[in-house]
Amino acid sequence: MHNFDTDFMGRPSTYDWVEPGQTRTPEEYPYNFDAHFKWREFDKLAHDEPRQVFYSDRMLSWDYEKYMESFGSHGWLTSLTKEQCKKAVETYFGASQECVGFALCCNQSTGYPIGIFFVKPKQSNQAGGSNG
Repeated sequence: MHNFDTDFMGRPSTYDWVEPGQTRTPEEYPYNFDAHFKWREFDKLAHDEPRQVFYSDRMLSWDYEKYMESFGSHGWLTSLTKEQCKKAVETYFGASQECVGFALCCNQSTGYPIGIFFVKPKQSNQAGGSNG
C-alpha cells in the first residue's frame, strides 16, 4: 500500500514520505530529516477516514507517567515495531483507539527523532444481529 514519492532531485525514493516534496533522508540529513512512514494501514492520499496525529514529544509532555508506561521499555522510537506501536497507543489512549500508522521525523532544534502516531477510533466488532 505504499505510494512512493520522488526525492527533491526527482529521483525515485525508497521512503514513503508523509508530505510530498519534503524529502530530506536520514542518510543525507541525519539530524534534520523529513517525516517518513515506517508503516501505515491507510491510503495517505485518501481523506475518507477520521485520523488524528500525535507526536511523541507532545505525548511525553502531556502525561509523563502514561508515556513511560506505554513506551518506556521499548527503547528508541526508531526501533519500534508495528506491534509495539499498536500496543503503546492502546495503553496511552485506551482500548477504543488504534494506531494505523507510524512515521519518524526529526526535532529541528535538537536533531532527536520524533515519532508520529496516526490514530483512529477502533471499529466495533459487533454484528448487530442474531445467530439464529
